[in-house]
Amino acid sequence: MRSKSKSSEHPFLIIICLTISFLTLSFQHSFADDGSGTAAVNPNVIFTNTLGHDLNIKYTATETLADGTIALTVPSELPAPNFNVGAAGEVTVDVMGGTLGSIFDDLDSPAIAVSLGDDGWNIEAVLKPLIGLNLNLAADLQAELNAADIFAGSGSLRADIPLSISALSLLEVSIFSNLVAGVDITDFSQSDFLSLRLKVDSLLAADIDLGASALVLSESADLANINPALHFALDAGIVADVDLLADGEWVQVIIDLSGVDASLRDNILSLGLVLETGQLLDIDVGTHVWIDEIRLGSNSLQPVLNGSTILLDLIHLDVGGMITISLGNIDAPSSAGVLDFGLAVSATAAGTLIEIGADVDVAVIDGGSGSGSGGSDGGGSGSGNTTSRDIDGDGNDESAVRVNVDEPCFDFYSDEDQSSSLLFTIDGDGDGCDDFIIDIDGDGKGDVYWDPDDDIQSELTDEVIDADGDGEKDDNVIGFDSDGDGDIDSFIDLEGEERPVVGGEGAGGSNPFDISGGACTLIPELTSPPPIDMTWIGIFALLASLRFLRYISAE
Repeated sequence: MRSKSKSSEHPFLIIICLTISFLTLSFQHSFADDGSGTAAVNPNVIFTNTLGHDLNIKYTATETLADGTIALTVPSELPAPNFNVGAAGEVTVDVMGGTLGSIFDDLDSPAIAVSLGDDGWNIEAVLKPLIGLNLNLAADLQAELNAADIFAGSGSLRADIPLSISALSLLEVSIFSNLVAGVDITDFSQSDFLSLRLKVDSLLAADIDLGASALVLSESADLANINPALHFALDAGIVADVDLLADGEWVQVIIDLSGVDASLRDNILSLGLVLETGQLLDIDVGTHVWIDEIRLGSNSLQPVLNGSTILLDLIHLDVGGMITISLGNIDAPSSAGVLDFGLAVSATAAGTLIEIGADVDVAVIDGGSGSGSGGSDGGGSGSGNTTSRDIDGDGNDESAVRVNVDEPCFDFYSDEDQSSSLLFTIDGDGDGCDDFIIDIDGDGKGDVYWDPDDDIQSELTDEVIDADGDGEKDDNVIGFDSDGDGDIDSFIDLEGEERPVVGGEGAGGSNPFDISGGACTLIPELTSPPPIDMTWIGIFALLASLRFLRYISAE
């Protein structure tokens, strides 16, 4: 939507200015997202004492999240989140482009079975097929709390397969858990999964071939009576990159349970791994297998509620995937103010929750002040604490809202149909009030500058100038009209260290785009200009002048 500023009436002067600029300056810099995602809440403005609002907080991923956590903290002014149908603060979740997961076993303190048939984790070696000689190796099974051997939490399950077993190709090793009670997974839909984290380590890691090794489930204890439909071979595309296992790194093993008949998965009593020992050969100390973070995934699963915080565990979320957390039947407070939601994201299950940069705030404004609507010319109108204008040209007005009607500045941008979004606020004219930079086409770039307190709207333009006076051109600059006279006179440097920086007339300076009167001001005056070969500049200027004089004579 951005466009270049209008053509100048001085083409000859532009040629000289641009030539000098290219001789002395160079392009640099680019602007990139931090990859943490974006967030928005709708509606983001409600009136005091109004009842029954549904607040929808939408998170959009800007990078693929293989797993991880999203945490939304509800402000104390609102009811605590709950799952009571129709109650104030009822939580519902909708997922597009991803799958939520709930922890089935975090393996931070894995229970070790004393003997086969007991609840907890077992290890055994049997002759092929899975019947015959039982070599109970439970004594060799260890639960490690070593930070180097966990994926998340405080511990993982480590199984040691000694040389005497791993070298025998006639044996298979099973590492499995007997569950305390049967698990019914018949209600899983087409998008649901079971996942676990797996790592295999040995001195000959590069030579490991998983072969017929598999992740299996059974409706019997000790992985007995395994049905082929519950046998998921690890070499059948379940692990995206088998070499990662060979390198001793954690991988996520995900299986799709939707194709398993309901009668085979309504009472799961054991699950685990069956490994082909002949392909786990280690000439030194045998093979080590780690298991961690077993999850069941379902878009219909409820999140975890921890007081005022809503926690969502992910099995995966694609780039552009969206998670919407809705709080139902919310009554607005009786006093004006701001409801501040905290939204934090960790890219991996083992990562740290970090608040994302986008504001997730709801303005509560005095219900006694109404709001107007813009006319057909798009001009702003309104009264009290709101002013409205059709910013994105869709025929519906967007609004600027001030929380305190006695203050001159507007605090919030609101687009009820979400056809546009606020990227950031900035004081574009030096009046002490923040103005809005708005994306109207959904590409994540600013298209419109709106100063609601002065009712000025300007299209944003891409510019290349020396925005910070360091003698080098900056190409990450957008220009705008700060005073409403129709001329681009100010710019925003998106490379600001803390936040974008305003320059030009909007910051009290001169217009860097004004080249009238014969002055070359495309590039602000440099405090320490680089050396220029004046010989070539003089020759160029002389030739250009002669050509211009010849043009005048011809006229």
